[in-house]
Amino acid sequence: MDHYLIAAAAIYLSVIAIKDYRERRIPNSWLFVGTIFFALVIGFWSEEIRSPIYYFDGDWTSHNRLFSLGVDMMLAQAAGAFAIALLALLSQGAIGGGDAKLAATAGVIVGFNALLTALVIGLSLAALILMATNKTIPFAPFLGAGTIAAFFI
Repeated sequence: MDHYLIAAAAIYLSVIAIKDYRERRIPNSWLFVGTIFFALVIGFWSEEIRSPIYYFDGDWTSHNRLFSLGVDMMLAQAAGAFAIALLALLSQGAIGGGDAKLAATAGVIVGFNALLTALVIGLSLAALILMATNKTIPFAPFLGAGTIAAFFI
């Protein structure tokens, strides 16, 4: 199941990256649908994909597993959105609100444990390209690349 999730995430994030590259905008409806889709997929096949940051009661029953994954996804969403929203405020418009919402979706996809890795890789790639080209660039392609790379680290 892992490789199907990675493939689905790669396709989804590539489509979003193309949209952001061409139009400099990420539709809220695309982010909403992606977040719901990945939350459901990970919820149903979570034992094969990833584990949450902690387990309630140490019991890996169906009820506790879904509750733990739900908490993990909500924490990852909040952390991703907060981190990029803070950067958006500090960057004076270079990073937009769509990027913060995409970081929240990335949190659902990779989880709280791997979110920092995804953000660091994405921001590092964006900084390297920005220094090399000295032009404004959309952030979604780099955040998508960081999210996919976080699966393998």
